[in-house]
Amino acid sequence: MHLNVLDTDEYDKVVKKNKITNIIHLSALLSATAEQDLKKAVALNIVGVHDVMDIALHNNCSIYMPSSIAAFGPNSPLEDTPDDCIMDPTTIYGISKVHLE
Repeated sequence: MHLNVLDTDEYDKVVKKNKITNIIHLSALLSATAEQDLKKAVALNIVGVHDVMDIALHNNCSIYMPSSIAAFGPNSPLEDTPDDCIMDPTTIYGISKVHLE
């Protein structure tokens, strides 16, 4: 089965029909591709995250969405990165991961 994560109505139907209780959300446009199409990147990486969180909330699902080192940007320490660290990403992908967090 193929599912477009931006088709929220269909996504919600699939979750309900299959009685899904856990969602693993890995959909994203990575940095190089996202920088070529910012509108598509925002739709998938930011709006898509909000939509899947709404679907999970309305269907009482747990959800897992990983972050990325891209959230930190080039000025963050590469080793022993502290939990409290300035996040200054330089790509829309990194920005979307900061937004997710």
